[in-house]
Amino acid sequence: MKTPRVAPATDAPAQDEATTGPPRPRGLRHNTRWLMVFLCFLGMTVNYVDRATISISLPYMTDDLHIGPEWQGVVLSMFFVTYALGQLPAGALIDRYGEKRMFAIGGLLWSLVTVGTGFVRGIGSLLFARLALGAGEAPAYPSCAKSVSRWFPVRERAPWPCCGWRCG
Repeated sequence: MKTPRVAPATDAPAQDEATTGPPRPRGLRHNTRWLMVFLCFLGMTVNYVDRATISISLPYMTDDLHIGPEWQGVVLSMFFVTYALGQLPAGALIDRYGEKRMFAIGGLLWSLVTVGTGFVRGIGSLLFARLALGAGEAPAYPSCAKSVSRWFPVRERAPWPCCGWRCG
């Protein structure tokens, strides 16, 4: 009768693949991913400022365009309609054409719409501008999320707050 082979005991605790791996290269040449995070941060900051400036300019616009309080709520919510509905097609387009291209197209669109908002002449053109702004900003967050998932390995990402898993 043969005795079964037993693996030699080690003092080091076993770790799963998600927390171990080869050491990450150091130096300026290897920190491109942090540049990508910084560029996403800058893009999302501009995105947020473009979205939020309407709350400051709307009181002045209501006087010029003769907009009542009920239409102010409609104007403010129009952005979120196309922003929320645009997330799904934006994600599909990002998967198909890439996050850099879709972020650039979205950034160009929301920049043009922001400039165009200064030229509105009535409630209809203001509503159209807010709808277009939401459509232009929809690819921004999914593009940044995909960039981070591409540039950072799963073991270096934060765990989900609900369960502690490192999903990816």
